[in-house]
Amino acid sequence: MIKNKDMTVTEWDALAKKYKYPASSRLIYVFGSWNGVKVALGLEGNKRRYSELD
Repeated sequence: MIKNKDMTVTEWDALAKKYKYPASSRLIYVFGSWNGVKVALGLEGNKRRYSELD
């Protein structure tokens, strides 16, 4: 089970190599973004913050 809600791509790739999980690049391709991957894994995604100019 993955408990690090702030998991980075680099951290994921280290786990992927150790446990033979799919590479982050493949997951990003499938889910559209690293944030999408985190949400699919049940982790808290990053909330987008927009200024009034955006």
